[in-house]
Amino acid sequence: MTHLLLLLFACTEPPALKGRVVDIWNEPIEGATVLMEGAGERPLTDEFGVYTMKATAGKHAMKAGKKGYIQESIEVELAESQKEGPVFQLYRKPESTGFYAVTVGDYLKIKPDTVKVVGHAVDAIYGIDGPSDDMYVEGDQLKIVYRIDLAMHQLQQLGLEIRKLKFVTNTTMVSVAGGQETPVPIHMWVDDGNVKFDLEKLKSKGHYLLTTTEPLESGMYAIQAQNLLTPKDHEAWRAIPESLRTVHPVAVK
Repeated sequence: MTHLLLLLFACTEPPALKGRVVDIWNEPIEGATVLMEGAGERPLTDEFGVYTMKATAGKHAMKAGKKGYIQESIEVELAESQKEGPVFQLYRKPESTGFYAVTVGDYLKIKPDTVKVVGHAVDAIYGIDGPSDDMYVEGDQLKIVYRIDLAMHQLQQLGLEIRKLKFVTNTTMVSVAGGQETPVPIHMWVDDGNVKFDLEKLKSKGHYLLTTTEPLESGMYAIQAQNLLTPKDHEAWRAIPESLRTVHPVAVK
């Protein structure tokens, strides 16, 4: 009789569910915790990023995390006797505030560049010198992790944009009093149009993800706020402290 009860218990016990936790570069994360809503287990991943836990069929909320990584939460629907669990991909937390482009195998912290102006209130062009040669991303998409101590509604008030840039060597400008145009050397990267992107709040406080939504041409791009490259009011632009007149340029190759 005892053997029969043990056999029945073994037959009704849910199968082991196995999945993985990796970083966004598909490298395994050892020691990550995986949780399933309603389950008492808190398994840790092994050296291959594999977790094992018991799970019943149905819809479940699951999450995975580890110190130094941005937590990920997902909703899953498990079939009866399912053994393959979901794969979690975690973003590593950037070391400090700023914009971090996702490149092959690592982050690239995008350095700021000060916006300059050539001209005057009547006729002005705004631009930057451009980033160093090592400030580039390969591919046709920008995926940028932004760490900043702001809530989403505060971030939206900054008017965050991604702008395409073009290099201008010279142009013509009118004088302060108007009238005849005069040739003026520029030698700056200036605005060449808006780039569409999605802004997503990640699960860890103060972390956001910017992802361009259309294939990008090779060239120079910049992340701006407060219309620094495209101001509508020259005097308002002048009122911004020079230390804050910065955008974050990166080349796409």
